[in-house]
Amino acid sequence: MTYPKLIKTNESKNNFEYDGGDLWVRKNVSFWDDQDSCWHNEILNFINTSDSIDNFLWKINYTLPFADQIKGLKANQAYELNDDNKFFSQIAKYEDGVLEIICDLLMYSPEIISNFINKLSLIKKITIGLNILEPSVLDIEDDDWIKEGLKNPEWQIAYFDPTEKSDLEDIRQIKKNIDQNIIIEFDHLDENENQILKDQEII
Repeated sequence: MTYPKLIKTNESKNNFEYDGGDLWVRKNVSFWDDQDSCWHNEILNFINTSDSIDNFLWKINYTLPFADQIKGLKANQAYELNDDNKFFSQIAKYEDGVLEIICDLLMYSPEIISNFINKLSLIKKITIGLNILEPSVLDIEDDDWIKEGLKNPEWQIAYFDPTEKSDLEDIRQIKKNIDQNIIIEFDHLDENENQILKDQEII
């Protein structure tokens, strides 16, 4: 089966929910490849063809085992799946005037991201954070478990870093091309990194 697979859409709420399969059974999964697949197959077209967006949700569901469930198994061998093996990555959510996105979304063109933001009805705030699988569980939230324990060396997530020139320029372009009254917040930056953005009048 090809992943990620669109499993649920709600046209009235613009929900896009995908099945990303199992991160142990699939071979060498790349989150960025999965995100790109959704982006190019459905999400970008939705953005380009929408006039006004009142609500939006984009998430990928994954299953993955704990260490004791795959002890003694060969790589990619099936294991007994339980409810607590079910997780998801929420890439973007817009509701009640607040847009929540992960840093990985900023990898796309600032022009397209600005265009998306400008179509969000009555948007007041943008919150940007790290891509952490939910619900958060200490044993598996660490990328090392996904990359090494589950043998997915291509698994990576983005980290927005304002000390990086390209990252700073991208967010400057987004800020420049949206309503200046929209509040932008980053929930993973330290005081010094936030100060850089304050100095640039981004936050």
